[in-house]
Amino acid sequence: MVWLLLSSLLWLYYVVMASSFYLQKMQEEVDNLDGYMKQIKKIDNINTKDSRNIFILILIMTFIYLLIIVSTTYEENIKNTVLILYIIIWVLSLFVNSKKEGKLKKSFKFANFANKARIQFIINIMLNLILVCIIIYMHITFYNGEILYLPFILFIYTLIYFFQPYLIYLSDIIAGPLELLINRYYYIKAQKKIRSFDKLQIVGITGSFEKNSIIFIATTILKHKYRVLNTAESHSTFMDISKTINEKLNEKHQIFIVGMDTKNIGDIKKLSSLVKPNIGVITSIEKTNLEAFKNIDNIMKAKYEIVEVLPADGLAIFNYDNEYIKKLADKTFKEKILYGLKENEKLDIYVDDIEIVKEKINFTIKDKDGYSIKCSTKILEKKDLYNLLAGVSIAYALGLNFNEIKKGISKIESICVEA
Repeated sequence: MVWLLLSSLLWLYYVVMASSFYLQKMQEEVDNLDGYMKQIKKIDNINTKDSRNIFILILIMTFIYLLIIVSTTYEENIKNTVLILYIIIWVLSLFVNSKKEGKLKKSFKFANFANKARIQFIINIMLNLILVCIIIYMHITFYNGEILYLPFILFIYTLIYFFQPYLIYLSDIIAGPLELLINRYYYIKAQKKIRSFDKLQIVGITGSFEKNSIIFIATTILKHKYRVLNTAESHSTFMDISKTINEKLNEKHQIFIVGMDTKNIGDIKKLSSLVKPNIGVITSIEKTNLEAFKNIDNIMKAKYEIVEVLPADGLAIFNYDNEYIKKLADKTFKEKILYGLKENEKLDIYVDDIEIVKEKINFTIKDKDGYSIKCSTKILEKKDLYNLLAGVSIAYALGLNFNEIKKGISKIESICVEA
């Protein structure tokens, strides 16, 4: 039983390492099971020869050992010696295989797993433990725990070890409904909490690119006057936003800035059922992710949902230089703010007097009422000017005057503001 326990613990260690690796592959495919299986086939193609050889070696060893223990010609001490050799070779085989797999692995950090991956990992370990318990129970029931039959247990362990990618697949199927229940609980909790803050201003931002930069700039400017909470970088899914609300949002916050990802038509409407923004921002629409959306019209429709969900007194902010967003802005009858670098006469917030001097850009941010802020920066890409204009437009929409906006911009390290 001691040998069985030690070998089971060692096997479980290698199973945990293998499971973490295949879960990382599952996360890379974002729950695309077909994509996951394609990755597994690629990995199998790299490791097939070595893994197959190890498996065949253990299979042959098991067969030879079977012939030895059923034979009456071998003494007990010979059988025990062969048993010890079997265990040593089995341990070395798993070690060698795990080392070869290790070349493809990232470091295992359970804390870095997404919520569903954590559930999958726990389910997978439980499945393996159930199989272990069944095997040990059968070993004790049918063979009275006799050590001579340990190699048959180790052979079954080997089979289970090599089938880990498929157990992960099964774990994903089991984890789906369980994750929905857990997500539903945290979603309802977050929804109730955010509804209790009736004075909270909520800004929803969507776009093909640069959401995180705009969130950072807007937050920096607004913090000059308000207490602001924003979603973290790349945290724009249901669970990410629910977690931010449940763990960080409190009654002291006056503004909540939310990045909203959209991979399908209807995603922003679903997210809005949680946060209900009263200011919606569309930063960019590009021909990206056409595989999911099929055409640019579907991308425009998906992004425009952030305007459609705004209340009657809501406000929409548009990057008017983007050809696709311009079409959406022109058809919008809700209150709106337009920003850009072109067609200044049509814009509410724009950049003028752009001058490049010794790898620096000098420029002036202006509004339609004639107020202005003179700035300079070492940033030479136009997208950064658009990000700044978006941040200024959000601050402008939330009641900051140009004097306050100027002080907020001065806190952005890459930008200098004239006194």
